[in-house]
Amino acid sequence: MSWIIKSNLPLHFCEDAETRRYTNLDRISQETLYHGLERSTRHVEAAIKADMPKRYGLIIDGWAFNSEHYLAVFVGFEKAGTVQYPLLPMAPLMNSPTDDRSAATHLTFLREILLCDYNKRVEDCLFIVGDNCYTD
Repeated sequence: MSWIIKSNLPLHFCEDAETRRYTNLDRISQETLYHGLERSTRHVEAAIKADMPKRYGLIIDGWAFNSEHYLAVFVGFEKAGTVQYPLLPMAPLMNSPTDDRSAATHLTFLREILLCDYNKRVEDCLFIVGDNCYTD
C-alpha cells in the first residue's frame, strides 16, 4: 500500500507480472488493496472526526484539470496547543449535470462532507480561507 501511494502508482500495479518479478512482498490483489485503502481512509476520517472541536476553520483550494474541477478542503483547529490542518476531502466539485462552480455549489459540497463524514455543521465554521487564483 505504501509503495503504491508514495509512488502515485495505479492500483493494478500490485498484480503486474513485472512487479511480482522484482519484489519479495506477499502477493495482494487489486481488490484487496482497494479495500485496505478504503479501511485506512475510514480510520483516518474517524480520527479527524474525534479530534475536531465544535468550532473550526476551513481552508479550501480549488484545482482544475481539463474539464474536472476539484476542491481540497482542510480543517483548521488547535489540539494540545498545536494547530492542526488535516485534509478532509479532495474530490470533484461537480457530480451532477446541474452542478456548477458557483458559491452555492461550493457551500452544498461543504455542507454534505462536513455533516455526512464528520457530523459537523458548516454554521459552526469560524472562518474560511480560500484563493481566487486563476493559475491553480
